[in-house]
Amino acid sequence: MTVLPPEPGRPRFNQSHESAGKPAAMIVWVLYVLALPSANLLALVGMLVAVSARGGASGLARRHLDRQVRLFWTSAVINIVLTAICMVGIVSLFMDLTQAAWLLPLTIVSGLALIGLTLWFAIRSALGAWALARDRAP
Repeated sequence: MTVLPPEPGRPRFNQSHESAGKPAAMIVWVLYVLALPSANLLALVGMLVAVSARGGASGLARRHLDRQVRLFWTSAVINIVLTAICMVGIVSLFMDLTQAAWLLPLTIVSGLALIGLTLWFAIRSALGAWALARDRAP
């Protein structure tokens, strides 16, 4: 098969190799793993890298990049909800101690769930990197 250059004024379609995007996907997994010590700043950087690299990726790398974007947004939404619940519980405890019977357990459970979410994100990212290194689906 011969590859002809595109005619002037015609769009050039991306003919990428199967491994196109694999380095970017691995970089994103590493950034996600390092998000824990960076207060999730590197997770945001990783999501931006994943979104920008998805256009040129294909095959296995594209599936990893799609999964990385979905993992980021899923954990971000859950994190926002749990943080809001935890903050409402903490503020309410300081405002009125008569409701502490149900607010204290709610605050503790939401705080523990935040810790669990952070660990889940880090473990899921490490498993994703391991799968990509072995050329497996996320």
